[in-house]
Amino acid sequence: SNINMAVIFMISWVTFGKNTGLSPLDLGQWPKFMAVYAGFWLAANFLRPFRVAAAVAVAPLFDRLVNFWQAKLRLSKPQAVGLTVFLVNVVGNMCFLCFGTI
Repeated sequence: SNINMAVIFMISWVTFGKNTGLSPLDLGQWPKFMAVYAGFWLAANFLRPFRVAAAVAVAPLFDRLVNFWQAKLRLSKPQAVGLTVFLVNVVGNMCFLCFGTI
């Protein structure tokens, strides 16, 4: 969900800048930018069922990763889940936002 919203924000920012030649941070442009963002956000919500299906599809991979951390680092299940969540959500999102890839 965080990645989805970050991508929508980036697409909205680029689209707005290309179409207007202005930054959304320029005086008086924020409401217009928010209209562009709202349009992309609305379109993305129609894709929600596909995102849920993707989450179900990758769940076994997360289970394998949790089991991997448990075996390699001798962590308890809650610790392994916490490490997995941190690596995927925090580190993964930061890599995506900073470098455009995971």
